[in-house]
Amino acid sequence: MSTFPSFSSIVGGFVEAISISNILFGVAVAQFYVYTQNWDRDPRWIKYLAINIIVFDAGYTASAQRAQYFYSVLAIGDPFLLLEVDWSIPVSVILGLFAEISVQGFYIHRMWIFSKNRPLVVTTTLLVAGRHGLFLNCIVDTIRFSTWPSLQAGRGFKPSVTSCTVLIICTDALIAITMAYYLYSRQSTLRKTQGILGWLMLYFVSTGGVLVAISVTMLICFLVAPNNLLWAGIIVLYARVLPNAFFGALNARQLLRNKQGEVITFGGVSIHGHTIATSIELCHATPGTTAAQESNVNLSDGNPNVKPASRLSSGV
Repeated sequence: MSTFPSFSSIVGGFVEAISISNILFGVAVAQFYVYTQNWDRDPRWIKYLAINIIVFDAGYTASAQRAQYFYSVLAIGDPFLLLEVDWSIPVSVILGLFAEISVQGFYIHRMWIFSKNRPLVVTTTLLVAGRHGLFLNCIVDTIRFSTWPSLQAGRGFKPSVTSCTVLIICTDALIAITMAYYLYSRQSTLRKTQGILGWLMLYFVSTGGVLVAISVTMLICFLVAPNNLLWAGIIVLYARVLPNAFFGALNARQLLRNKQGEVITFGGVSIHGHTIATSIELCHATPGTTAAQESNVNLSDGNPNVKPASRLSSGV
């Protein structure tokens, strides 16, 4: 006689992943608060984007908490509830999708500012649109099927999840490598500038590496143990890392501002310094530009002063 699967073998990893994601949400809220203390110089659209992301992230957390309550409390009295797809699952996925689109849109915009490479940006946009299309198909399946066994038995669910995860890996790696490459290609001969660009390259590569590692882990868990909802919990963690990466990129400017004291414009976001007033036009630098031209430093009076017209890059 077969026995009913244990709680831990079905949703143990899923519940633990949600608990970890709640901690990451607290970190995101703290980062958002820090950002609001230093957002006076940012364009209005970035402020609205940040508010949009934290609101969707809060809704995502609330729905994920409902899922945790359903599977860790209600299912104890009725083990057959472990097999059901609670309504909070598709709701949380939809809210997380909106936050993910906002973050990815910001990264694509930054990629365009850096590269001005239309084919590259269009390709990245199509990859992002494709992954979100497959994700929407998975959401529709979670609404159509009321239980996890019937959901996984559907013909299109496994191919959709697998293809979507592969596209996530490709787009995250492409964005990270592209940003690192164009930052490297625009390095200045100024030592302080090189330090800032090196830090930014490290940030983009490490953030992209973390996202790729999470996606690869999720894909392995889904293919090896589809009946264990750990793979779904890893999706929750992925959706929580994105907002933290976004706010981390914005708040890192204050650290660079204090340490390097330079003014940098990248992807519509400016770093304003207090010690050395130099402006690095990352968006429009050309290979033949000299170091003095690239940094827009006026040395006529012997003191480096920023030209007023060059503080912000055009088109941002």
